Amino acid sequence: MTILLIEDSPDDAALLQRSLQRGGFRDELHVVRSAEEAMEYLQGTAAYSDRAKYPYPMFIILDLGLPAMGGLDFLSWLRQQPLLMPTPVIVLTASPYAADVSKAYELGAKTFFAKPLAGADLDRILKLIVDYWSASRLPSSDRPGEGRRI
Repeated sequence: MTILLIEDSPDDAALLQRSLQRGGFRDELHVVRSAEEAMEYLQGTAAYSDRAKYPYPMFIILDLGLPAMGGLDFLSWLRQQPLLMPTPVIVLTASPYAADVSKAYELGAKTFFAKPLAGADLDRILKLIVDYWSASRLPSSDRPGEGRRI
């Protein structure tokens, strides 16, 4: 199982990676720092053209507070891509705004979590996410991007 983490903060990305490891996640986590880089990853272009090295993710963890193109704009773009549209997106962000929650769901986010302040809470949330989506996985032949460039 591969997770794509879209997080611009190296500190938050490292914190999430450690939390996933504490929860027993031993599969692949690919971190990109911007929505534009995530678009390249998902389309299998530029530095991400090797699908063996950069497999299509089972799901995406998205921070909304990204530079240039924000997380909500990325979600809007993603939902306009027919082959990528089914990709589950879990929003994990520091945004306290109810409007962001509503908009994220409107744009197809599967769930929305505020980044917790305590490490134990983050561990619990990430374990819940990974356990749920691990049990819900599609066979690889049914996932977009498997074996082809999108």
